[in-house]
Amino acid sequence: MSIASEIGSATHYSERKSEIREFLNHHLTEQSAIVNFLDRETTKLDTLTTEAKTAITLLQERRTALISAAVTGKIDVRGLVSAKTEVQAETVPC
Repeated sequence: MSIASEIGSATHYSERKSEIREFLNHHLTEQSAIVNFLDRETTKLDTLTTEAKTAITLLQERRTALISAAVTGKIDVRGLVSAKTEVQAETVPC
């Protein structure tokens, strides 16, 4: 290989390397924007998940307290039959 062809090769390689670097830098900016967006959205989802778990726990505690109060007679539930339940009971064939 001649010195001229080696210099030409090196110049071509250098230009190509520069093009690749520019291409990657452009995509790094885009990738960074995507990562930032995903971080924000993941944080929102994490917050919603925590709030849902807290609500579920609270509702379970209230359900347990209501059942306990009904069983121990602290509240009277004998007259608490919904109209829908009464209608269903009337339409069920014997």
